[in-house]
Amino acid sequence: VLGKPRPGPETAHFIEHEAYKDIALVIPALRELHYVTRYDNPQ
Repeated sequence: VLGKPRPGPETAHFIEHEAYKDIALVIPALRELHYVTRYDNPQ
């Protein structure tokens, strides 16, 4: 997911037609990760 996309028609189709569907899941997960790493263990 975080590396370079593989070349090929499947990748192009995914990026153009399906990748946006993950945004709704990824943003809250990134917020939670940031919150936990930044505020969970104050020193």
